[in-house]
Amino acid sequence: MNAKAVAPDDAGSYRDGVINAFYPAGEDLPADAGRTISAWAWGASRAMDYLQSADAASTGIDPSKVAVIGHSRGAKAALWAGAQDPRFPVVISNNSGSTGAKLARRDSSGESISAINSQFPHWFPETYKRFSGNASALPVDQNELLALIAPGRVVVASATDDGNADPQGEFLSYLGAARVYALYGLGDTGLPSTSWPPTAGKSFRGPGMSYHLRSGGMALKTPTGTTTSAPICSSASATRASFGGPVALSGALAAVPRGGDSC
Repeated sequence: MNAKAVAPDDAGSYRDGVINAFYPAGEDLPADAGRTISAWAWGASRAMDYLQSADAASTGIDPSKVAVIGHSRGAKAALWAGAQDPRFPVVISNNSGSTGAKLARRDSSGESISAINSQFPHWFPETYKRFSGNASALPVDQNELLALIAPGRVVVASATDDGNADPQGEFLSYLGAARVYALYGLGDTGLPSTSWPPTAGKSFRGPGMSYHLRSGGMALKTPTGTTTSAPICSSASATRASFGGPVALSGALAAVPRGGDSC
């Protein structure tokens, strides 16, 4: 599945994929209708439909060991897919930033709601624009988005120098989600403390939550430091279903059948 075929990442043509299948092409979308990010998340779930099929099973895919992963804008979509579709047992957000894992009410840190709505007006519903410059009025925050993934595993990956994504805001959101994970007996974040910053380059893993802070700027990298289209789960037998090109370059989604549980 090609994410850009589901919804082109373009303000002028984003409806040309699946969105116009749900709404008449000649009419404006409802103000609260999802745009590109929602469409990509919908596409990830349609990929999961296939990964649960007999055809996929015949290739050795185990749907109970499928992760949805995204980088940057793809990570926002991966989180939304995981929040809506409990069939994803692992949801991995890499450098998702604003309207991803970053706390929205930290609007003055990293990319603001106003900036993301201005630069990418086709990503989110029109109703989201009412919170541009008014983040304190939001009725929810992004820790609650992460919490919706429970009891599935949520993995938050940040980078020390990715100021646009506000890694501290992502970290605080991760901590905030732990209260809901605790209701499932999964509240241990794996972190030794709640102090910022945690040790960079070290993976922290609890029973239902995982966190990693990589040294450097925005990128999706292997443990050896090379840019990759593969997941940040370590597994020799892990494979990747293509979602429109390398994750680190396109911000697309990837559904990753995994041989082991190492996220």
